[in-house]
Amino acid sequence: MRRFIDDSQGGRRLLFGLIAIAVLVVIDVVLVALAMRAHDTPPDAAAPPIVSSSAPTTQGATPSATAEEESSSRTRMIAAIDGSAAWRAVAGSCLEPGTFEITSDGGATWSPAGLALGATVLALEPRADGQRGLVVVADEQCGPVVHRTFTAGAGWEPSPVQEAGSYVTDQGQLVLAGVAIDAPCDAPSAAVATGDGVVLCADEALARTSGGDWVSVAQGVTAIGPADSGVALVLEGSTDCDGLAAGVVVAGAVQTVCSGASAGAEVAVSAVGGQVWVWADETVEILSL
Repeated sequence: MRRFIDDSQGGRRLLFGLIAIAVLVVIDVVLVALAMRAHDTPPDAAAPPIVSSSAPTTQGATPSATAEEESSSRTRMIAAIDGSAAWRAVAGSCLEPGTFEITSDGGATWSPAGLALGATVLALEPRADGQRGLVVVADEQCGPVVHRTFTAGAGWEPSPVQEAGSYVTDQGQLVLAGVAIDAPCDAPSAAVATGDGVVLCADEALARTSGGDWVSVAQGVTAIGPADSGVALVLEGSTDCDGLAAGVVVAGAVQTVCSGASAGAEVAVSAVGGQVWVWADETVEILSL
């Protein structure tokens, strides 16, 4: 009898133990499930912001130059006074001041002009006497300012007449003789003051008539520049030259000579007294027509 009671009591203790273990297991499973659910994102929760795989935007980063400004920063110009003297410039941009130099020995040496530059050089317009002349440069706000000299570029002062110069601004606005006008194309790259104005659009030079119309002067043009008669230009693809041809257009007639510059060179041109100045890459040559 005692053994039966002991066995019965032992069975109950075993049963209670198994029940207790089962309860603990169930509680543990429930707690784990709750913990995992607490870390899950609800189905209707707002999705996290998507981060683009492109380059990140940095707060306060220095702005980079636009394509137009980068192109402008490489633009060069030259203005011949005679067979020995000339002005030249690399335009620069609103973000990068250009350079302005003067020579009196046919381009063998160049000296910085005595004019502080804060941004772009827009136009060089020396007078025939070599002592007087105008330059148009952009100020730190990228607005055009006309300066004048009476000392062959040794000293400069702001001109009392600011409506002067022919050029294309960093923003692509065409200005002829100080007056902003509509260009004959969407992206003019250069302008000179010849006649009523000549503009370079892609590889075509166009002249403005007194009535305000535009007529084609030449095609295959890589540069235009000032001349004492007509307009100076550089042509690419001339059948008579291995590289570039340089010359002038006067009253619709084109007269050129072969240049030593190769096609694709960064080039500027000017003409005076039957001579053509060509500034290509690091070389300046004076050619006789």
